[in-house]
Amino acid sequence: MAYYDFAKEVFRFIDQIEIDYKVKYHQGHIECQYPPSVRKLCDRYPERFRPILEEIDEKLKEDSFKTGFLYDWKNAIRDEINRQYDGFKSAPSETRKLIKKALEENYGKNLEYDFEQVVESIKSNPMVCDYRIHLLGNIYNYYKSKKKPFQMLDGSNFKKFYQEKNEKVLRSCIANYGLVECGEIFEIQKNVKFKLHDKQNDTDLFISSLLPDDFIEYLVKLKERNALRLAIRPNYNICGEKVHLRFRIDEAVIRGNLFQGHLDCIPEVTSLLDYDSQDYFVVRREEGIVFEELLYDFKTVEPDFVITQGVHLQYEGERITHLDHEFFFYTVDSYDQKLKDIRKHGHTRYKTFKIDNAAIPFEKNASDNVLYKTLHTFFKNHALIDEYFEKILNEKKDDG
Repeated sequence: MAYYDFAKEVFRFIDQIEIDYKVKYHQGHIECQYPPSVRKLCDRYPERFRPILEEIDEKLKEDSFKTGFLYDWKNAIRDEINRQYDGFKSAPSETRKLIKKALEENYGKNLEYDFEQVVESIKSNPMVCDYRIHLLGNIYNYYKSKKKPFQMLDGSNFKKFYQEKNEKVLRSCIANYGLVECGEIFEIQKNVKFKLHDKQNDTDLFISSLLPDDFIEYLVKLKERNALRLAIRPNYNICGEKVHLRFRIDEAVIRGNLFQGHLDCIPEVTSLLDYDSQDYFVVRREEGIVFEELLYDFKTVEPDFVITQGVHLQYEGERITHLDHEFFFYTVDSYDQKLKDIRKHGHTRYKTFKIDNAAIPFEKNASDNVLYKTLHTFFKNHALIDEYFEKILNEKKDDG
């Protein structure tokens, strides 16, 4: 089997295991890490992974496998360099130069590696238990990044479930371009984010990621005001018996509270979660106040360091005396611990700028607030920032 055929087989194999894992998670059978890494999946389903790990042993003897893997591996590095650099389009030019230099230093040597050097760098990483799992993870994550958001009904969990539970729903879905009609059986509900609820079987469905939440909200209101039939495309994969999507809380504040307008009112720890992206926005008191963004689609650098961003602020009264932006580097294991205890620190820090000996007023509207401006410039998930600073955003609107 040629490398690319094998790589596609790896993707389909692991993708199905990840889907199965997610279904069990939303059924309440699993309390482990979500979403799971390939290593976590392999730990949980060792028997399912054993044959493909043995196949990797054989593939490592083939020159065509080595050539194909190395080609994809280097393309993945180039994609990551471009993605990280593109994320700083709005940053000051000096900061972009620093970022470009850091990316070239972090990734440049890897693009010169041959296959044996890649394998050796993986084996030498003390956090890698089985380098074959790491190779599988590289293959899977690269092809997952290329995956299009167009799901097929054939072979899906949705088709299997409704063939057994309600074939009329399935026939209607097929006749209706793959959409399910909102009404007698399905209704759109919202608990933090929108979902489809099957009232007959008491089970939930994700709505297709192709439909933005704000437009779904618009459609719901449109249906309330008008006599019309509304049909929505569901996610066909996360489907099964008694699936209750696990974002069922009233708000995304896991701990602490939203900003109340004064720095002194910020509690020891606040953590916000975006249920669409699974990103976290963390605020903690530590020699002032540290704001940190933990992205689900996090950045990594060799050898397997996870990168987050942070903004550190110190103040006296309502004036900012110190402000800096930095990147935090975590090992994979320490990042797992970080997700369990957000007070954990990174192993290394990389600052882009700092302000000292200042007395900058903490403005009560977003447009003039230096902290809000800094967070919005560097952090990726603007929705979480805006949720946290809702009070000063509203004051801006009131003033306008």
